[in-house]
Amino acid sequence: KLPSVLQNIFDEITCWNGQGITAQALDAAIKSGAVENQILAQTCRDFVKYQIDMCTRNNTSIQKEGFQIGSPWHGDIINAPVVFLGANPAITHRCLFPRWHNDTGIFTLGGLDKNGNPYYSLTCQDKQLSNKLSHEDIYTFFTERLYNCAFTGKTDKNPNAWVIDSNNICSGRKGGVQYWGFMRKIMDMLTVGKLKRKASPEDHTRGLMHSVLSTEIISWGSMNGAVKMPINALAYFWNNYTLPILQNCGAEILFIVGRDARDTFNRVTGANLTNDFVGNVSGFNFLIAVLDHPAAHGAKNYNIVMPEVIKASGKTLKRIQELY
Repeated sequence: KLPSVLQNIFDEITCWNGQGITAQALDAAIKSGAVENQILAQTCRDFVKYQIDMCTRNNTSIQKEGFQIGSPWHGDIINAPVVFLGANPAITHRCLFPRWHNDTGIFTLGGLDKNGNPYYSLTCQDKQLSNKLSHEDIYTFFTERLYNCAFTGKTDKNPNAWVIDSNNICSGRKGGVQYWGFMRKIMDMLTVGKLKRKASPEDHTRGLMHSVLSTEIISWGSMNGAVKMPINALAYFWNNYTLPILQNCGAEILFIVGRDARDTFNRVTGANLTNDFVGNVSGFNFLIAVLDHPAAHGAKNYNIVMPEVIKASGKTLKRIQELY
């Protein structure tokens, strides 16, 4: 059960999308003063517009695909001992992800079929999933997505991005997703030789990702969008979304991943963290470590930071190993 502040975050994110508010309707509501929270409305409008543009470029029917709802977090928000603050995966054409359909008034996981029907099953790793989602299903998706679908190896049965084909089968990506691969690399190192070596790569990754929570500073858009936000809008999302998640989750190590996440964290908190930082920051109970963008994870920064994290976090490492 979520603490009430986290339940409120989740409810608000699903509610805003669940209302089926279009960019045009938000424009009118903002101009008339009918929207109480202008910042939330503006950002939600921009997110909807971004999705329209994405689908237009892909010649995809909005009615079929639906609008992806904002993702407040991915992972076990209460129990995960490690949290990553970075950019969640971008909107991706034909991925399984909670979507809102304004015309039908329902949430789906894979969009509508060619006949506009939401009532069908999806096959993912030989399991049958219902396409039509409830509010509880959406929460489960965000909470268990990493644990169930984080494998990033180059195989045909990789459900990491939950990409579906024309037969509504989760065929997955043939290449890894950089951000999740980076998280796996870090979690590999934190287990420091205590892994069950006979486990399959898939089981190995599920075990690691069960210990991970991933979030971002804004709930709609991307991390580089947060960098460009006016400070009042950024402060709104930090105070109402990100900070409650950080204060109420069970994590003990916070990895800030990439320059955009680092700069945005510094801007909204007044900190002055650099890439090699490992330590404590006033107002936070985490050990905080700053890492380069995943594209640079083999570079000097990673090799400096990770040994310092291991040295400073013995109890947390034991907790990770026990969870695995």
